[in-house]
Amino acid sequence: MKSIILNFNKSVVLVLLLALMSAIIIFSNTGTQYSFKVLLLFFTISTMALYGVFLLKDQVAFSLNKTFNIFYYFFFGLAPAVQYKFENSFFNAPKFNDSDYLKTGCILLVILLVYLIGYNLCYRFFEKLTLKKETLFKQKEALWWYYLVAIGAFVLTVLIVKFNFEVLFLRPPANFLKINTNFGLIGYSILLIVRAVPIIVLLRYILIDGCNRKHIVILGVIALLTAFPFSLSRGIAAAYYIPFFVLLYPIRKSKYAYAVSYFIGVFLIFPLLNVFRNSNSGFSYGIAAFKTGHFDAFQNFSLLIKEDIITGGRQLIGALLFFVQETTWSSKPPGTGTLLATSLNFNHTNVAMPYFGEGYANFGYFGIGLFLVLIVILNAYLDTSYRHKKQTLFLKIGYLFLLGFEFYLLRGDLSSSVKKGVSFLLALILVHFYIKIIRKITETIFNKI
Repeated sequence: MKSIILNFNKSVVLVLLLALMSAIIIFSNTGTQYSFKVLLLFFTISTMALYGVFLLKDQVAFSLNKTFNIFYYFFFGLAPAVQYKFENSFFNAPKFNDSDYLKTGCILLVILLVYLIGYNLCYRFFEKLTLKKETLFKQKEALWWYYLVAIGAFVLTVLIVKFNFEVLFLRPPANFLKINTNFGLIGYSILLIVRAVPIIVLLRYILIDGCNRKHIVILGVIALLTAFPFSLSRGIAAAYYIPFFVLLYPIRKSKYAYAVSYFIGVFLIFPLLNVFRNSNSGFSYGIAAFKTGHFDAFQNFSLLIKEDIITGGRQLIGALLFFVQETTWSSKPPGTGTLLATSLNFNHTNVAMPYFGEGYANFGYFGIGLFLVLIVILNAYLDTSYRHKKQTLFLKIGYLFLLGFEFYLLRGDLSSSVKKGVSFLLALILVHFYIKIIRKITETIFNKI
């Protein structure tokens, strides 16, 4: 009991310190305009998000809930406040006034409050259902199984990209891989799947028997060569590599390391990765990064509501049917970010659309509520079941992937998120059945000897 109280007090102190830092960033009299009412709204959002990270029911080292609230803290708390003070708008978008910030900020604050209450209730409910904690049954698997599929995935990746090693280490321009791969669009689709395979193999080895550092290093090098972080979108790089980060012993045991590291990642690594996406772009980090288009989620959501763009589910259908090409479906809906950009004549159309903006674009305010209920239930169920319920390797790896992928999903857009999420799921299924089949073949051969 004393240890619980001590940990709670540490969390309160940390929240107060971060809230003070947030207050300095938000209320400092910099920029070209200042409204205490507007800035107080975003300070409230920031503080409530910090509460969600450190003081909500999931008092654990890492969780989907922490990812959700960290995203909220940066993209819907600090970033809009800084953008308001400096009158930033991106991609030739219309300028925003105080009422735009107040209206969208109030909507986001209500969403956050409902999320925090709903998550807490659902967490308690699912915790009771899965109260008995069980250990994962670990069945030994031969190392050569791992090496065979990991090396095979690397070779196939190199073949698909036509031995263009540059794209393995630096992110190419948009749509480059779609038109510069062997087998055309089929090759590009296969590439999205096979690049995840060595990552999954390495995770599987660590979770089952990750005690041999030599094999971790070798499998890790294969994974890096196949899916190097600088060659991936920032969200997918996070989804691929955060699992290894949280499995490190100090991170896994510390209640604060995951969240604090995520904070550093958003302040520093998130903007840094853009340099490798576009070598001509400058490196803006910390508060300066909030004034760039990388933190456009709030403004795009605000514009979507202001323009009242609602498609009656059309965007959702387009996202779910992402695999149907435009040549077959001439009226296929573009991504919601692209839809907004073309509607308002942005000078750049590859823009983000946050998760709740996708809800509004499909079904208006009802869509926001629907998407909110889905993510509350998903986060609460997966967070509790990961720790309190017997999990297969399949589900464990899927959950670890979601720790970073939820950040990508929240920033958007939905069409891209569904495509990347399904690609990883297919890779996970592929490795799962590969192991089952090769185990059966091996057992059959040994039984005949």
